[in-house]
Parts: sequence; structure tokens; C-alpha cells
Amino acid sequence: METLDKQNKNMGSEKVPTIQFDKNKPNQFVNQVASKIIFIFERELEKNIALENVAKLIHTNFNNKETLPSFFQLLDRFHESESEQSYLSLSWSALVLKDDREETYLKLIKMILNQAIEGHQKQDKKAFKVKETGVFYSGYAFSLGELFISLKNQDENFMNNVKNHYTYLIEEEMTLEHKEILKDARLSNKSQRKKKKSKTAMQGKKLFDDILDYIVQRGHYKSESLNQKNPKAYIQVLSDQLRDIRRNTTQRMMGHFASEKKKALHKALQSKTATAEEIISATNPFKSGLQHFREAKLYNYRYMKTEKIRLIAQIGPIVAGLVYLGSGLMEIIVISYFEATIVSSLMVISKVLCSKKLFKRFYPEDVVLKLEEDIECLTQVFKKTSYQQMTPFLVRQVKENENKKFLNFLPEYLRYIFSVIPDKNKIQMTQQDFSRCLNFLQSSIRKEQNGRQIEG
Repeated sequence: METLDKQNKNMGSEKVPTIQFDKNKPNQFVNQVASKIIFIFERELEKNIALENVAKLIHTNFNNKETLPSFFQLLDRFHESESEQSYLSLSWSALVLKDDREETYLKLIKMILNQAIEGHQKQDKKAFKVKETGVFYSGYAFSLGELFISLKNQDENFMNNVKNHYTYLIEEEMTLEHKEILKDARLSNKSQRKKKKSKTAMQGKKLFDDILDYIVQRGHYKSESLNQKNPKAYIQVLSDQLRDIRRNTTQRMMGHFASEKKKALHKALQSKTATAEEIISATNPFKSGLQHFREAKLYNYRYMKTEKIRLIAQIGPIVAGLVYLGSGLMEIIVISYFEATIVSSLMVISKVLCSKKLFKRFYPEDVVLKLEEDIECLTQVFKKTSYQQMTPFLVRQVKENENKKFLNFLPEYLRYIFSVIPDKNKIQMTQQDFSRCLNFLQSSIRKEQNGRQIEG
């Protein structure tokens, strides 16, 4: 008995052979691995030792990108032979049992499932045709579908692993599709977007859908009598379980993507919203801009008023002098040469002194350039200011002593600022928010003028 135990321990600790892989002869490699697996299961007396050695064999020979695609050929080889179909589930169960204890085997299982997703998208494995219906399924859907059926048939305890594998496939495929959609949405050129959509493989049927459809058709059974037992009942149970998993997982993933999108929008909104420092820095340009806006509004009136005074001061003496000199020439009145000289000199002096060049100091200052400088500072901030940020800012401006004389200009001043903001599509406030803001401002001004407290 002790000798047998030592022999079993030696078998479990023996070195696992690495089988040479030839790209030109992948079937030879698969056949050699399959023979080794069958040999181990038939030779070992202890099932646990056999499973451990098979897990090591698979990990040693398939844990690389070169040989990984051949693993599905190994699954298909076991399925094709009725005498070897049991090794299909046994080989995978060896990995699953090791997965519970060692991270490297879990990594290998994920690599195999990811390879199935990638291969399904590229369609690099021959499709499987059901003879009875003529329907085609993905080669990877056929391999994994048969694997899940075999695991279900072998031991109900493996259903947790099947559920985990199927859930992983759904999560990975939906995540890939979501990333593809986000990447496609970033393309600004419509022609590039159409070209991208025509080329992407994610638009086709997903692997997890194809696997479920294959299992559903495998579970289809027509009984010839009422008392006849359904030999495929376990497959129908499996399809129902996977259908529930697909529904729950897709709903959970869609909720997760919606939550991510909401967080991204909130983050983008925060990055676009003006900071408190930016709003505070806009106070001085707003006050000086309001004064300049008032002066700009009154500029034309003041200019015309000054121009009227200049013309009267310039033309009045000239007209009076012409009348006076004309009356003298017509001998209506008598004037001396000295008086004519004095009147002519006054006419020339009024013409010179009341010219635009010398009268320039009396004209109002053109503050358009200064106003534009203030507005440029404000537009950069107000473009990112939300309604909730704007109302307290306007309350402070209404209460400012420097703005008391210009309160009636505030609504029009605010309209002017927002009318000259470039890229109006990027303004944080909507048109409705801006209307509410104006109404709030007008109400605040009335309360301030009536001496009431403003609520903001």
C-alpha cells in the first residue's frame, strides 16, 4: 500500500512534457496533446492526480499566443470521437479545479475565452453547419457550446463554472462593443464613421448569442409518445439557465455603461463650468465694462450735442460778421475800415478756434476699445458659468455701490455680453436659463431700487 502511494505521488510530481509545435502541422500537435491526455487519464489510478497532470500539460503547451488557437481544435477532436467525448469535459474540468487554487490557470482560462471572442470577430474558424436544419453557427460557438453541454452532463457542480465562463464572455463582448461605440463617436468625419462601421466586426452576431442559439437547437427534441423520456432535458435546462444569465448580465452591463456615461458627463460638465476663482476675477471687468457700456450708449448723444455747440460757436460769428459787413457794403449802416477788419478777424478766429481739431478736447471719449477688452474677459468666464453660478454673481453686482448709478443698464449690458460670445453652442446656460437669469436680474434691480432685500 505504501509503495502504491509513493508511486502515485511520483506520477503527480513528474515533469510535464512540452510538445513541439509546427505551424505547418497544427493537427499533429493537437493529436499528440490529445494522446497524452488520454494516456494520463487511463494510466493514473487517482483521478485527482490525473486532473492535475492534465491541467499542467494543457497549461505548459497552450499558455502562449502561438498554440492557444489550437486548443479549440483539441476540443473539437474530443467531440468528434464518441469514445473520446468524455475527455472534452475532463480536460476543461482539470483547468477549472486548478483555477480555484492557482491564479495562472485562471489567467489561462481567460486567455482561451478571449481567444474565442477575438477569433469569432475575425471569423478565423470554419463555421459549423447543423445537418438537420442547415443553420450555420460560429466555429467557436460550436466548440464552447459543446463544452458547456459536456460539463453540464458530467457533473451539475460544474454549472457554477459554466455560468462564470458565460458571464465573462458577455461582459467582455459588451465592453468591447461599448469601447468601439465610444471610439466611433469620436470620429468627426461622417465618411470616416461610415467606413469604420462597415469594417467593424462588432456589428455581427455576438459569440454569447451564438453559443446560446446553438445550445437551444441542440436541446430541441420531438418525443414520439407521451411517456417517452427526453434525453436532452439537461440541455434544455442549460439553455434556460444561460438565457437567464444573458438577460441579467446584459441588463447589469447596460446599467453600468449608463452610470459610466452619467459620471463622464458630470465630469465633463464640471470641467466646463467656471471655477469660483474665475467668477471672482470677473468682478472688476464687469464693473468697468458696465461703466464703459453706459458711456458707449450715451456716446452718440453726447457727440451730437458737442458737435451742435461747436457748429453754433463756429458758424454763428461768421454769419453775424457776413451780415454786418454786407449791411456796410449795401450802405445800410456805416462801418469804418477798422471795424470791418475787426469783424473779419473775429470770423477767422471763430473758424480756427472752433475747428474739429482744436475742439477735440470737448468731445466725449470713445470707450469702445476699452469696452471690448472688458467684454473679452467676461465672455471667457460667462461661457462656462451656469445659472446657479450666475444668479449670486448678479446679486453682488446689483448691491455694489459703484454700480448703483448704472442699474438700469444692467439687463441690456448682460444681453450684449452673451450676444458677442463666440461658439454659442458651448455656452453652459441654455436659452431658457438665460431668460430666467434676466428675469431674476430685473426683479433684483427693482427690489434694490425699492430698498428691499434681494434673495439669491
